[in-house]
Amino acid sequence: MLQKIAIAGSGVAGSNLAAWLAKSNYPALVYVYDPQLNYQKACGNILLPEALEYLAVKPEVTNFIEEYEVWVNNKKVVSFSMDKNSSWMVIDKEKLVSSLREAWIHKYSFIRKPVDPYEIRSDYELVIDSRGPFSSNALRKILVARGIFEPKRDIEDRIILNFDTVNIGLSWIFPYRDKLNIGYGALKIQNPVERLKSFVESTGMGVFDKSAVRTSLLTIDYPLSRAIEGNVVRTGEALGLVLALGGEGNRLAIMSSKILADIIIHNENLDVYKKRLRRLFRETVKQGFVLKLLSSINDYKAIENAMSSLDVSFYKKFLLGSFNLKKAFLAGLKTGVFLRGSMRLYLEFIARYLSLFI
Repeated sequence: MLQKIAIAGSGVAGSNLAAWLAKSNYPALVYVYDPQLNYQKACGNILLPEALEYLAVKPEVTNFIEEYEVWVNNKKVVSFSMDKNSSWMVIDKEKLVSSLREAWIHKYSFIRKPVDPYEIRSDYELVIDSRGPFSSNALRKILVARGIFEPKRDIEDRIILNFDTVNIGLSWIFPYRDKLNIGYGALKIQNPVERLKSFVESTGMGVFDKSAVRTSLLTIDYPLSRAIEGNVVRTGEALGLVLALGGEGNRLAIMSSKILADIIIHNENLDVYKKRLRRLFRETVKQGFVLKLLSSINDYKAIENAMSSLDVSFYKKFLLGSFNLKKAFLAGLKTGVFLRGSMRLYLEFIARYLSLFI
């Protein structure tokens, strides 16, 4: 049983892990480091139902999504509905993190300062890196802009995902209470705020207000091949667990932190951690590969044609966190997209994918 643990970062992953330890009355001194007292991150505030059983507290759901639209370069490609058991939920993410912190803050020590896990590793038996995009993990990141805007048109319980094949990015429109959560981020755009403004104005959905816009870094890459380095363990976005094509990270942060918490609580060997993350790693590697491939191709029209040819069943599974690489590959072959990727990219993907089973 561990006696002294440090958690660097108290966002979704770090606070969920600490909350599970506190709920189990884990008998250790736990120190949680974070420079921010109030959590804020510009994102879509979306959660899939699968994540609920991995959460230490129940989130406040502001909207249940019933209708889905996928656009490519501002043109609608497919629209569909999903049954409520599978449907996306919009949550109050800041309130969720606050509730998770309340679950552990009176039991453990909160140290309000930034910390490098590798600099404090000698002081603790276990150090958990849950600093999200601020982890020193050298993974590729983009800047995302998001605003909570007054609506011009009521989209009710509908969401819009708009893929930008020119700049290799994504914009979205989600309901959030009685307002709209609208965001944008892309690999080839360094200042997403102006692009967000153009998107809001071109759709006519919301009233753009620059004072309501927040920006955040988002990791979009392969996950790190090593989750554990000595007594330092990474979880959530610090490990690179973000689905690169859609930017989904909340569910993966929640699931990976609960998996790690269970290993600690039951005093298991940390070597089982990566094995239990295998499904999350697999999906992250697939989407990381496709994003790298698309960003290496300078033919946005061919990418648009490939994405527009994919059917409803593909996008339904995609929105539930399962990327059908076979269907995507066949669509890419028909439009020539996948024929333009370098052999290096394919070999790197194969090596990454096979490493999950070793």
